[in-house]
Amino acid sequence: MKTEFDNTEKGALNKTDVSSSVLEYNFPDKAKLQNEYLVKYGEQFLILNNLKVGHEVILEFPYEGVSQKYKSREMEKYTYKKKVKGILKIDEQGRLYAESLEDMQFYNYTSNGFSGRSRKSRYQPISKKSIVKFGTGFVF
Repeated sequence: MKTEFDNTEKGALNKTDVSSSVLEYNFPDKAKLQNEYLVKYGEQFLILNNLKVGHEVILEFPYEGVSQKYKSREMEKYTYKKKVKGILKIDEQGRLYAESLEDMQFYNYTSNGFSGRSRKSRYQPISKKSIVKFGTGFVF
């Protein structure tokens, strides 16, 4: 009895070797598409809120605080948000962001590189402008 997969009979299905065929596809540039999306997102944000680049806005800007870890002598860094005035700006790629008008507190972790009891580490305070970027949750 012959089956449909048997190549000896006329009209039977032919098996093709997929590994020998070359599959070549062109894919879009993800970085370019993401940048275009973020530029359009900023433009739509300005249109919907009747704003222009350079206008002052009140937004929640992130800043950092340091407090002691639970039952430890080490410190831990936390991120908080505070409503302050900021100004709308555009970066080199054309993306919209807001920069706070006042300096916010941030911390940089520094250590002497030793381990054990001779290790000395601390959070060095840095005062700088806080930044909020628009549409940054979009990923491919």
